[in-house]
Amino acid sequence: MSTRRIPLPLLAFALPALALPLGLGLASLWVLRVPPPPIATAPAETVPPVTKEERIYLPLVTPITVSLPGDGPRLKIEIGVAIRAEGGYALLTRLKERPEAVQSGLAETVLRTAEDLGPEASTEDLRAAVPKALRAAMNQRLEDLGEDRAVLEVLITGWARAD
Repeated sequence: MSTRRIPLPLLAFALPALALPLGLGLASLWVLRVPPPPIATAPAETVPPVTKEERIYLPLVTPITVSLPGDGPRLKIEIGVAIRAEGGYALLTRLKERPEAVQSGLAETVLRTAEDLGPEASTEDLRAAVPKALRAAMNQRLEDLGEDRAVLEVLITGWARAD
């Protein structure tokens, strides 16, 4: 009887080559079987519903162009307005027909705001203050025309500065 022996280098290669994938497979099964740690849930807070008025957004076609006092820069400001949806469509058609009725005096409002801020204020300060001032001016102008104070928000859609 002849017994054949397996060479030692082949055995040294074959055992790790078979054992390593088997070990990785068993480790993967063990990891997938372990339940994940529980995630703490945040307590449910009761948040009051935000009641926003329905709005219609209208971009105003004519930009406001202003030269700031002194040697200040020249600004070109493009704005849009958010008006109240209730009764807003009628106002929207009137604004499209005669935009100058509401836009007249907006450049003066920007200049007045710049003067109120003073010469040490930057254009970023002016940019932050202008929407509130324009909203008040536009609502006042609408009221003078016999309309409701329908402008809810003034949005700056373009701001160009030329020194």
